[in-house]
Amino acid sequence: MHRWHPRLAALADKYGFRPRFCQPYRAKTKGKVERFNGYLKGNFVMPLAATLKSAGGLVLDVSTTNTRVR
Repeated sequence: MHRWHPRLAALADKYGFRPRFCQPYRAKTKGKVERFNGYLKGNFVMPLAATLKSAGGLVLDVSTTNTRVR
C-alpha cells in the first residue's frame, strides 16, 4: 500500500494542493515529473562549494569597502 510522507501531506494541506502518484510503467506521466525535478535542480539548487566560493569573495569586497577613506 502506498502512502505519503507525513511532511509532504502537511505541506499539501498548508498550500492546498493534492499530490498524485504516477502510474507505474507509464513513461508519459513519469517523464513530466522527472523533467520538472531536473529543471528545479539545474536552475535553483546551487552546490555548497559554489555558495561558499562566492561568499568568500563577498567577504573580501566588504572588508575592502570598509577600509576605503570616504
